[in-house]
Amino acid sequence: MQDKGFFAGKRSWSRLKDRTLGDYLPPYLAKVAKRRRRIVIVDAFAGAGKFDDGTAGSPLIICQAAEKHAKGRYDAVFINKDRGSHTKLSHLLSRWVEAGSVVTLRGSAEEWLKDLGTQLGDRTVFLYMDPFGLKGCEFSILQPFLDRDRRYSTEILTSLDAGAIHRLATRNVVLDGRKDPSTMRSYHDRLSAVLGGDYWKDLMWDTGSSAEERIIAVMSGYRSQLQSAGMLYTGSCPIRDGHDGKIQRIVTFCSRHEDALVIMNDNMHRAYHEAVEGSRWDCTLPGIRESEMNNHQAALRDVVLRTVTEFPGQSRRQVRVRIAQSHFMEYADRDYNAAVKTLDEDGRVGWEDVRGTRRHNDDMKLFPSDT
Repeated sequence: MQDKGFFAGKRSWSRLKDRTLGDYLPPYLAKVAKRRRRIVIVDAFAGAGKFDDGTAGSPLIICQAAEKHAKGRYDAVFINKDRGSHTKLSHLLSRWVEAGSVVTLRGSAEEWLKDLGTQLGDRTVFLYMDPFGLKGCEFSILQPFLDRDRRYSTEILTSLDAGAIHRLATRNVVLDGRKDPSTMRSYHDRLSAVLGGDYWKDLMWDTGSSAEERIIAVMSGYRSQLQSAGMLYTGSCPIRDGHDGKIQRIVTFCSRHEDALVIMNDNMHRAYHEAVEGSRWDCTLPGIRESEMNNHQAALRDVVLRTVTEFPGQSRRQVRVRIAQSHFMEYADRDYNAAVKTLDEDGRVGWEDVRGTRRHNDDMKLFPSDT
């Protein structure tokens, strides 16, 4: 991500966004490296690579993770439109550029991704889109990646500016009846191009919902567009400037594989609740009341029981994936397993020991209790 003055120091919401990327890459790379296909990581809005205070930006985060978990098996591509950022980044990553594992490109994301998306062959691909504003992340730019053969691994992580979505929607102008047809049409067309349709209009112009509810609803629609394009496993994380602060950006993840959803769900849950809420719902930490912890666990048990009742006979893993889809980022993997265990002990859920281990595991089939 780049903006003049932006790299003076990393902001709290930017730290959370980059932590989401940094926490996800190690398990992702370790897993896909086993596929024995070349891994291509693309950062379409790379920036200078680090902040003036020395904090790593996304290019350094990507290179360090790739060197540790997929050394010799990856190609990283970093795109910058700004000449200064391109020069700084090329110098910063020079050792990896010289080694042949990194390429820095100058130009627009649209220009480079249009060609790159059709030249990837059977490679494993991770595309990171973190623009300043919304320009350059139109749905059509993602399309070559969404259209790849489904036999090949493709994952996309986008970070969209919530404020820009509100501005381009021109909600107050529309509701007040003020009209500037050419300007408004331009804004609305641009927003539709980014979000993959004009479904956002009814959502953003709704008079019965808050600004936060509207942006969350729009991102739900955005995920539906990604799912319609074949990326069946999606989730979004609101990035705030602080506790109860306004949503600055929405990080959205999409993949064709359920494993990726489970990993990203855990990473986003951990990053969000540690950085924004200040906890992991651990009642030993200050500021978290035991009653809140109990309410959180009880709510999760209810979610698990409803899901098992609706889909009896599915494995613990299958139920987890369903919950991660419908309650993305709300519950950690360890909390989910604990909820299943408690429901079993309380006699509310039964299970079939598929492996014959007499222990809970991801293959056990879950059923609502008959009693």
